[in-house]
Amino acid sequence: MVSDTHTFTPTFILTGRFGLSRVNNQTFVSLVPGLAEKAGTLAAFPAFHGDESIPPLNIPGFTGLSQERAIIGPLFQNAWTADGQKIRGTHTLEFGGGIVHTKIDVDNRTAAVTFSPNQTSNFVANTGFGFASFLLGAPESVSRNAGNTEGLMHGNTYSWYVQDTWRASRKLTLNLGVRWDYASPLINDYGLGTFVLETGQYVWDKKNPITGAPANIPAAGIPPDRNNFAPRVGIAYQVTPKTVVRAGFGSSTTCSEAIMCRPSNRPAATGRSPSRNR
Repeated sequence: MVSDTHTFTPTFILTGRFGLSRVNNQTFVSLVPGLAEKAGTLAAFPAFHGDESIPPLNIPGFTGLSQERAIIGPLFQNAWTADGQKIRGTHTLEFGGGIVHTKIDVDNRTAAVTFSPNQTSNFVANTGFGFASFLLGAPESVSRNAGNTEGLMHGNTYSWYVQDTWRASRKLTLNLGVRWDYASPLINDYGLGTFVLETGQYVWDKKNPITGAPANIPAAGIPPDRNNFAPRVGIAYQVTPKTVVRAGFGSSTTCSEAIMCRPSNRPAATGRSPSRNR
């Protein structure tokens, strides 16, 4: 984090900040070189980012075998923010904004081979042996990913705010402000494709490299929400030299790593507090 505050005049200051973070989180497994090739699983379960691993094997009554991997990162986040304050008469104006750029590479392979006694039961209930089904190479179910599962995601989060504190009189202070946040949906550089179960339609957000068909959904597949305005109102009134009554209302949104923003309103408290006479 790098920060600098500059005083332009006794009534105007500006602070700028820049920060960056790097995260690389990977799930590693202990691999036996050549084991997947000797087991004959590479044809159905190709190497994952260069690692030849056996898919998870599930056998009833025995400890399962799992050599799956997941990749989260590298994650890059760069943040720029600026905050300013200007005093003019009975008004104190505060304003600022920020941009956070996120880029992350993610991938995981979800696969499994499951054995059960059913394959060796000879159609008789409560017979058969899961390990015997394994030795025969007769699984009950097999699942694997098809196509590219990697996601190289990027997106930005934007925000700005302005707030005015007005000393209307010796006893009355008003505070008015508004904040705006927007988190763009994360876009996959490799493209997004999925089935809409309700309609049975396949949708994608980039030009089809095989057929040349154009995208039929927006990038990232999520309509952006730019209507995240959050107003703030506050009032403080000095009833007596020792008592101040305060009231306020505020609306806020929470943005999560350039994914989306959602309301997170909390009621503002109203009460009495001691104060020194000024």
